[in-house]
Amino acid sequence: MRPIAIAAAFCLLATVAGAQDIVGRKDRTYTLSEKLGSGASVRIFSFSGEIAITEATGNSLEFRAEKDTERGDVEDIGFVVLRNRDGITICAVRSDDDDCETDGVHSHNDSWRNWRNRAKVAIT
Repeated sequence: MRPIAIAAAFCLLATVAGAQDIVGRKDRTYTLSEKLGSGASVRIFSFSGEIAITEATGNSLEFRAEKDTERGDVEDIGFVVLRNRDGITICAVRSDDDDCETDGVHSHNDSWRNWRNRAKVAIT
């Protein structure tokens, strides 16, 4: 019985460790200011809307996402922010099950369906 309890504890720990925090879900405008090291990469992924990039004057990333809720709801979109030694990755996500990775957003359900009836996001 003891080996089963230990295996169950490891499974629970792996599930909790793999969860990604979604921020900005309830905000119409989500902002983030982040200092970056020399040579850091910035990756931004969005499924619906525009991304405008402007040149920085210092060593900080200033991220601003404005949700257009003409169709859909402000809570249709949230953001996952990943930090690693190479830089920062920010993904706009629809579902709690969407995974943000350094190569984009990976959806494990049909959260991308009916995207025309959901909010869009403009990112600067």
